[in-house]
Amino acid sequence: MNRWRQPLILATALGMASLLAFGNAAPVHAQLDKVFGPKGVPVSGTVTEVTPDKVVMDVGGSPREFPVNEIVRVVFGDEPSELARARDNVIQGQNEDAVEALKAVAMDTVTRDLVKADIEFYRAYASAKIAMAGGGNPQAADDALFAFVRTNRTSFHVYDATELLGNLALSQGKFEDAAKRFGFLGKAPWADYRMRANVSEARALTQQKKFPEALVKYEAIIAMGENTPEANRQKEFAKVGKAFCQAETGQAEEGVKALEDLIKNSDPKDTALFARVYTALGNCHLKANRTKEALMAFLHVDLLFNADGESHAEALFHLSKLWAAVNKSDRAVAARNLLKERYAGSTWAKGA
Repeated sequence: MNRWRQPLILATALGMASLLAFGNAAPVHAQLDKVFGPKGVPVSGTVTEVTPDKVVMDVGGSPREFPVNEIVRVVFGDEPSELARARDNVIQGQNEDAVEALKAVAMDTVTRDLVKADIEFYRAYASAKIAMAGGGNPQAADDALFAFVRTNRTSFHVYDATELLGNLALSQGKFEDAAKRFGFLGKAPWADYRMRANVSEARALTQQKKFPEALVKYEAIIAMGENTPEANRQKEFAKVGKAFCQAETGQAEEGVKALEDLIKNSDPKDTALFARVYTALGNCHLKANRTKEALMAFLHVDLLFNADGESHAEALFHLSKLWAAVNKSDRAVAARNLLKERYAGSTWAKGA
């Protein structure tokens, strides 16, 4: 859900008097629903229809459609405060707090189906994120996400849910399952979503050590003519993947140069991107037998870009080996302990 990375500007909720001023063409709720777009300014009204591709809202008696790829979040006027808090937690990456907040929801007081679906989605989404970071139960998280998709096939969260199902499978080494799940994301009507699917499918190939095939896929993404901010971001992820594959196919120096160019020209506030950049850079240096340079690259992930759990776990795994190689056994032990403590269920912790 990368669109949640953008800053949000919260607007004061309109009261019942404002709702009545709009007329009664749509169902009346105590407060208006809000759709937040990329600029953070919400549009208020009553959500009347949702599909995987759009949200339809009655605004002053007239229907207005919002494409899902342009929605940062939807806030329902009659939602419990715990849902609002959990949604904010998820956006900020505080998934454990989100799960705890949703435990406090009194479901018997929630009557609106859209709100029930939102609660179910965020509960499953946060649990899956925790499982991917090495905590919780991956199978239970997988089951919960599947249950959400099965029972909410018209939800505007469907693409996000299936993408996370793919990433969850990827984190557990279930590469064929991951490819199938990313395939659904690849059917989205927006180029940036399809590019995300292609990047994820290439990552699945990479993790299966099918480097030449992944390299072809990454190069095809980079060559795409799309030029939106999100499409360009996916091209940057593809460049990271390409550099990693280059290192694995005997072109480590080319990979290092490409990654150093990304570091110079990309926004370091994009912590997910930079976590992958420095992880790939560390791997390139390893392939070139440059121990100290590899250590410094992985240390960047550990100290600066550790919010990306998958990259952080990999960096800690390598640091536990590299610190020992430079005779820093205490730091090697600390890296290994942190890996096993924070990412106990990850494949990196199991191999440490």
